[in-house]
Amino acid sequence: MIESKTARLQSTAIWLFLLLLSPRPNISGKGEVNMNDHGRINELIIQLENLGYLRYQIQDMVQEVIGTAKLENLSLEEEKDVIEALEEHVSFANKCRKAKL
Repeated sequence: MIESKTARLQSTAIWLFLLLLSPRPNISGKGEVNMNDHGRINELIIQLENLGYLRYQIQDMVQEVIGTAKLENLSLEEEKDVIEALEEHVSFANKCRKAKL
């Protein structure tokens, strides 16, 4: 159990590190790079992993919304759609967790 948690944390850390290194050319309406949405996506990914989802499951969630699991070069609208979908999954997982208690 501890080994699987350690492996999951290492996998998450590597994946997030790679996401942070990926180019983020998304531009807001004022011509500024929009990093807030990217940070929110990373935060939601961590929450989902802490709730027990595996990386491939989260990638499937993203792919279902925007057609790809890759989070680089997303439009502002795609980022908003991904955030909304991941927030819904977090909410659902929290409701399920509370129902079990």
